Amino acid sequence: MLRADDPGALRGDGAFETVHVRSGQPWLIDDHLARLARSTADLGLTMPSGLRELAFEAAAAWPEAEGALRIVLTRGGAAYVTVAPVPDKSKLARRTGVSIMTMPLPDLPFPRAKILSYAGNLAALKTAAAAGHDDALWISAEGYAVEAPTANLLWLAGGTLHTTGDSAPLLAGTTSAFVLANSRFAAATGHATVDDLRASDGVWLTSALRGLVAVTAIDGQPLEPSAATAELQHLAGYPLP
Repeated sequence: MLRADDPGALRGDGAFETVHVRSGQPWLIDDHLARLARSTADLGLTMPSGLRELAFEAAAAWPEAEGALRIVLTRGGAAYVTVAPVPDKSKLARRTGVSIMTMPLPDLPFPRAKILSYAGNLAALKTAAAAGHDDALWISAEGYAVEAPTANLLWLAGGTLHTTGDSAPLLAGTTSAFVLANSRFAAATGHATVDDLRASDGVWLTSALRGLVAVTAIDGQPLEPSAATAELQHLAGYPLP
C-alpha cells in the first residue's frame, strides 16, 4: 500500500525499473532486477523478495502485444508493479528516429541509480522540446557525451559499437547492454565528443520502452542514416509501427 505521506510520493524517495513487456513476458527482467538491487543499495532501501514472480504475473495478465511494466519501491516500504500501454510517441520514434539537443550534464543525485525523483530529467526533455528537438544529450564538463535523460547512448565507429565510459557517473543501460553483447560488432566503452558522434557510422539511443532508435540530428545538424539501424533494431526485437 502506498500511503499519502510516503516519502516516495512526497519527495521522490525511492527506486524503480521500467521493463518492456512482449507477448506476456517481462523482457530482460533479471537484468532489470539486478539494476534495481544496485539502486536500492545506493539509496539504503530494502529490496523485498517476490518481485520477479510479481513481474511475470503482471506481464502475463497484460492483454496487448507490448506494454510498459514498472516496479516501484519507496522509502516508506511500498512495493508495487504496474503495467500500462507503451506510449505512441515511443513506438513512432523506432521508425522516425529522434533529433537531440546537447546540454550540460546537471548535478543529479545518485546518478548511477534509477530513482523516482525525475525532475531534472524531465526538465531537460522539456527544454529540448521547447527548442524543437525530440530528446536531449548531456555533455560532461570535459566535452564528452554522457547519456540522454531517459536513455543510453550507442555509436558505431571503426566497426566497433561503443557506449559511454567513465567520463561521468551514469545509469547502466539494460537494453544497450543486450545490444552490445549480442550484435555482430565488437563492443567497447569510450569517450566521444559531439564531433566524434557526427563523424561516426551511426548514433542511437536505447531505452526499455523505445528500444533502439536512430539519432537523426544533433543540435539541428542532420546525420546520415546508418546502414546498421535496421539490423540493430531487429536484434533488439521491438516492433516497428
